Amino acid sequence: MHDFTTSDPEQIIIPALKKRMKEVKHIGEDGRSYMCKVIDELIDERVTEAEEKKSKEIALRMHADGLDDDHIARYTDTPVEQVKAWLY
Repeated sequence: MHDFTTSDPEQIIIPALKKRMKEVKHIGEDGRSYMCKVIDELIDERVTEAEEKKSKEIALRMHADGLDDDHIARYTDTPVEQVKAWLY
């Protein structure tokens, strides 16, 4: 259990786990660790999904109010092909 509760790779007892933890936490030339990069990618993915969901909800409401696809695309900053995929 000790190895799974410490954040310092030097304190890890199991050699294979210690090696992998050092790799994951190693700071690269860009000043970021692999772990930071993965977390940033996950956050970016979630933000993109949330923004798309919100744009789709707005597009559906605009369509219900009678706006045409081109206007919906312009106001939601979404390609018209995507708007059509959401609506039809």
